Amino acid sequence: MTEVGYASDKPSDCAYCYFFSAGRKKCKRKECFYRISSPPLRRKVTHWEPCEGCPYGKHTPCLGYCIVKAMKEVKEHRNTG
Repeated sequence: MTEVGYASDKPSDCAYCYFFSAGRKKCKRKECFYRISSPPLRRKVTHWEPCEGCPYGKHTPCLGYCIVKAMKEVKEHRNTG
């Protein structure tokens, strides 16, 4: 659920707003310029099991070869050397 609020510099009446059209007697924008809403909650990203922990497999599985195996081998080589 997103909370809706307004900026502190919002005019007391829409007639004093820069975006208010006096001729049409309504706002030029679809949504109030001064409206503040909290960002929507992000969905949890699901990882494919073999790509768990792989920065390249966050959204799709690795193509061609598995980078997770290569990264593990490099880390093991650095730790033993």
